[in-house]
Amino acid sequence: MGSKALILGLVLLTGCQASATQPGTPEPAPTETAAPATTSTASTSTSSAPAPLDGSLAELRDLAFAYWEAFNAYETEHVLAYLETDYRLEREEEIQDDIGRLSTFGVKLGISELSPPVLLGSDRAEMYVEMSEPLGKRRIRMGFLLVEGDWVIDFAEESE
Repeated sequence: MGSKALILGLVLLTGCQASATQPGTPEPAPTETAAPATTSTASTSTSSAPAPLDGSLAELRDLAFAYWEAFNAYETEHVLAYLETDYRLEREEEIQDDIGRLSTFGVKLGISELSPPVLLGSDRAEMYVEMSEPLGKRRIRMGFLLVEGDWVIDFAEESE
């Protein structure tokens, strides 16, 4: 389910806010290494046990939270800068619309970590976050791709 479906319910409640629960910097290449607190330890949905990321763990975690921080700051260009090129082209219009709706109603999405980033291959990783919005909580799977030495987000959508 795309972010459009995540945001549709938000327009029904004007003025409702759920504050972000994790700090992040709106820079496309975050450098902070402080790890946000986890709210639970949900496992990933892969069939084989993924290996934990060593040095990139904090980088991926920071990338995820910086992405949502930019979303909550209604900074469309920053949000798009975090995304892999094809995914950005596919989702750009929808993200612009979503941020416009969030901004119109002053809604902020609360984000907390459900599971830490895990390596799925030499250039792929994923993590799960919980999104709190006025109509409830949603589980979001975020995928990461290593492109020319830099991690980018190549998937961020609701997961069952």
